Amino acid sequence: MEPTTFKDYPWLVRLAKQHKVPFVGFTTNAQLLTSDGIRQLAAAGLDEITISSHGVHKDTYERLMRGASFEKHHETLRDLASVRSLNKLPRLRINFTINPDNLEELKSFFDVYGAYNLTTLQLRPVFDFADTEYRNNDLSKYLDRYRAITADIIREGANRRVHVLANVSDPTHEGGNVFAHVYRTAFLRAVSPEFVWTKDFDWRNESLADYCNRIGWRKMLLRQIIQPHRQASLPAAQTAAFDVF
Repeated sequence: MEPTTFKDYPWLVRLAKQHKVPFVGFTTNAQLLTSDGIRQLAAAGLDEITISSHGVHKDTYERLMRGASFEKHHETLRDLASVRSLNKLPRLRINFTINPDNLEELKSFFDVYGAYNLTTLQLRPVFDFADTEYRNNDLSKYLDRYRAITADIIREGANRRVHVLANVSDPTHEGGNVFAHVYRTAFLRAVSPEFVWTKDFDWRNESLADYCNRIGWRKMLLRQIIQPHRQASLPAAQTAAFDVF
C-alpha cells in the first residue's frame, strides 16, 4: 500500500497521465520520498499528494509510526513546499490519523504544519484493523474533546484557506451509511501481482473501460446513487473486494 516501495514510482503518474486520467493522487508516508522523486512527480503532472501524519510532536509521531523519522517527514514537506512554490502542483493534503494518544496535540497542528501551505487537511479517526500497530483507538470517551478541537481546526483552516475534511457527526462510525455500496462499486479496484479484485476481469485481453461497458457499470452506479436506501445486493466480486480492505 506504500507506492514509494516501487523504485520508479514517478512512472506510475506518467502512465496515468499518458492514459488521460483526469486527476491523479499519490498517497505516501513520505519516508522513502526523495527530492528528485518529488520533482519528477511534479513534472509528470501529479495533481495531489497526500502525506500521512500520526502526531504533531516527534515523540508521538515516531511512537505511532514505528521506524519512521520525524525529521525525514518534515524534510520531505520542506522539499515539497519548495517544488510547489515553482510549479503550484501537486496540491498537498495531510492525512492526520487520530486516536486518544494524539488528539490533544492536534490543537497545535497549524503551528507545526502551517508553513507548508497545504491545500487540504483530512482528520481521520483510526480503527483497530487486524494489521495496524495502533491499539488505543477508542474515541468514544473523548467525543466532546474531539468535536471541540475539530471545530477549532475547521475555523483555523477556513482562515488559512485550507479545506478541512472531518467526520464530526459520527466519528466512531456507529451509524449506518446508505452510500457504502456506492463506495464499493466506484472505488475499490485493487490490482497487484498476486490479486485482481474480481475474477471475471480478463485483464490480459480487455481494458478497465471495456470491462465496465461489458458489465453495465455506469448504469449500475447511477441506479445505486438514485436509490441509496434500496438494499441493493452487490456482485460477489465487489463484496469480496470490500472484504479484502
